[in-house]
Amino acid sequence: MSDNSSYLTLLQPLLEKEKKLSIELDAVRTAISALRSAADANAPALSDLAVHNVFDGMRLPEMTSKAMQVAGRALVSREILELLVQHGAAEDDSEASLTKVQHALNRRSDDVGDIAHVGDGKWVLREWYTDKELQDLTSKIDGANARDRKEHKKRTKEGIAALKARGGKMGKMHFVKDHPLRLARARELADLVFSGGITGKQFVAEMHKVQSDPVIKSVQSYYNWKAQGFEGLEPKVRLVR
Repeated sequence: MSDNSSYLTLLQPLLEKEKKLSIELDAVRTAISALRSAADANAPALSDLAVHNVFDGMRLPEMTSKAMQVAGRALVSREILELLVQHGAAEDDSEASLTKVQHALNRRSDDVGDIAHVGDGKWVLREWYTDKELQDLTSKIDGANARDRKEHKKRTKEGIAALKARGGKMGKMHFVKDHPLRLARARELADLVFSGGITGKQFVAEMHKVQSDPVIKSVQSYYNWKAQGFEGLEPKVRLVR
């Protein structure tokens, strides 16, 4: 068996140096963070920024990245929209416009990757941070248990696939097909349904007789199903009058 004492003799001072450098690096990162916070606090208000055509020829996802370059600091989606409106790159600051900006931020992050969401609704340019700093900032976003947005989306898709595999269904339930009691009655009425011997109003009334909840608020639901050829219903049962 070989003697490892010589390796341990060399390793010990290296470990001590690593520990010292780690402490110094943490101190540097703390100082950088403090300086960035001070810079953000003293950054000019968006309304004080010079207005010129910085967004000309850009699509909305690119504008979101450019907005942070113009401001020189982290921005929330509402601030980005405010800056776009100020520069004439967005028509208004309505909720619909804000939703478009939020979708554009997500697309820019996914497709280009030059921006990142760092929590508290704030977005930054990745070039402002080291990989380690970004990892620390995004390790817990909005209480997402250390999952970043891409991982969250991946888990969500896996959950949907598992639900479908178990026979579950996403989205709004059909007013008849997804309710066994109503479907059974609809099958009894199938010949009348397909022959036009029952009106939409009468059919809805029959559905409410066997199951009152959920309430079918509009007869149009029946006619929408009719336009689909009464998908899921077969004209093969006895006629009930």
